[in-house]
Amino acid sequence: MWTKESMEYRFMADFYNFCKDHYEVRTDMDYWDKTVQDATKLCDKYNNDEFCVSLVMGFLDYAERRYNNG
Repeated sequence: MWTKESMEYRFMADFYNFCKDHYEVRTDMDYWDKTVQDATKLCDKYNNDEFCVSLVMGFLDYAERRYNNG
């Protein structure tokens, strides 16, 4: 069970904000540079925990598919 003090609980709040900030996929390089930079910071913040990296990479995959499919 996750508690408010657990790493997973804290990560999910940060991950939600990351997704919210980058949800509107754009085609310009500024978007992608910022998104990758923020993804790296988020993973680093949680010591590249497998759970965290998996969710962040899933979001990046989703954003890339939206970019490629218009």
